[in-house]
Amino acid sequence: MNDEVVKLLAEQPLGKEGVSDWAIKCLENGFDSKSLRMLSAMNNSYSPSELDDYLRRSLEELGWDKIKRRDFLMRYAEILAQEIIEDKIDSIKASLEIYDILKDLDYPPKLQGFFDINEMVWDYEYFLKTEEKGYYYRSKKELIREIKRVSEELLKSKRV
Repeated sequence: MNDEVVKLLAEQPLGKEGVSDWAIKCLENGFDSKSLRMLSAMNNSYSPSELDDYLRRSLEELGWDKIKRRDFLMRYAEILAQEIIEDKIDSIKASLEIYDILKDLDYPPKLQGFFDINEMVWDYEYFLKTEEKGYYYRSKKELIREIKRVSEELLKSKRV
């Protein structure tokens, strides 16, 4: 399971885009199958069950159906954490994606640090709107430093 496949797999359950757009992105990245091509040509006028059927078939044809959801989502969280540390991605947005993974996977202990990060982000954004500081408020600099610290902890737990 390479990182490119992980990113593509993670985009689908996290609801980043529709299945047709997702299929197009897969094709643009060099992945190909009969059902993936069919899926890329479909639009929202097709029934959800038909879209799901072509998505399922695409995953089977690519061999991606054997990759467990928990495995690729945890790996995606690690990829995001690494990109946060290396300043390759917006730390706040990426931390919210990891929080979505935390919820999706029913709060695995490895990602628990992002629960508090989500509260900090919420308080930071609330402060920007109201100038009122909540319990979890951190300045942007402190918030990003904390996001990076929690990201480093996640990656350290991977190595253990």
